[in-house]
Amino acid sequence: MSSNGDEGFELFSSTRYDPALVNASWKPSSDEPHCPFLLLSFHLDRLQEAVRHFQWKDDIGIATGDPNIYRYIREQAEETVSKEENGSGTKPLRVRLVLSSRTGFRIECFPTVERPYDLLFLSTFQSTNTNPLPSSPFPKPTKVYLDTEPTPSSDFTSYKTTRRDHYNAARQRVGLTPSTVDGEVILFDEEGQITEGSTRNIALWRDARWVSPVGGGLKGVVRRWLLEQGRVVEGTIRKEDAKTGEIVLLTNGVEGCTLGIITDGKYE
Repeated sequence: MSSNGDEGFELFSSTRYDPALVNASWKPSSDEPHCPFLLLSFHLDRLQEAVRHFQWKDDIGIATGDPNIYRYIREQAEETVSKEENGSGTKPLRVRLVLSSRTGFRIECFPTVERPYDLLFLSTFQSTNTNPLPSSPFPKPTKVYLDTEPTPSSDFTSYKTTRRDHYNAARQRVGLTPSTVDGEVILFDEEGQITEGSTRNIALWRDARWVSPVGGGLKGVVRRWLLEQGRVVEGTIRKEDAKTGEIVLLTNGVEGCTLGIITDGKYE
């Protein structure tokens, strides 16, 4: 990895390792058969966009679009998972692909909860007053709070980096810590337009379809897949249009799709 100096942050993308994904009926592209990593090629695309935007140099070929880079990253991820699981590879893991301008590329693994269902199925849920919420094995809806202050759009809301003070501040304002997993906060920009959640992209049910905010937030990999499949469309949503009790579609590269419910007050 060629150094550009210490930028004070790293680029990363978090995917899910799960043996059940090998038999998933959906794939992002033909180059990813029987892959146990959720939308891995999309994570690589996101890293590539970030590297090019920040004009970082890298010696493994992410920025150049080296056709062999996908195979290399998948092999490195599989090797890291094998070491973490002592070769068993039976448990799901959160897998972080990290790129540093100072120390290079690395892969980190962390435990994550099992999700014994189609990870993208909840994007097909139609949020109507007469449609009951999905029950077991799907988790209960996550409590979602509307931030009380705007978060200005910047490079660090458009690209996934370790510089997350703005997300942590938004979470703190509604009573969430950085490590709270069963709560989320909806961010909005200086114009009052909703952008995303602090750890997830969001979509709200509008005109009989899921609508994801059009700009200002991270380019999530699951969000991208849903847009390409027509399960979600882009649109403008203002903060005053998000109502207490409303169901929210939450998405990220580790959980897939989950549901949330807009809640008053603060997380307790």
